[in-house]
Amino acid sequence: MIAEAVGKIQAIEQQLTEKTKLQLQARLTIRACLKELRKIDGPANPGTHIGGEERAVSFIGRVAS
Repeated sequence: MIAEAVGKIQAIEQQLTEKTKLQLQARLTIRACLKELRKIDGPANPGTHIGGEERAVSFIGRVAS
């Protein structure tokens, strides 16, 4: 169930292709949500984790600031 939600949320994030402040902030929020969902899902389902996610969130946070 969580893996399905992660997939749907990732699809939404991928639709945000512009570099406007609003879209960058939306992507930051979405990635934070994905990170929390993956924590809930736990290590039992590592297929829902994408490497480097934390670095991407940090980068977008700096860009959106």
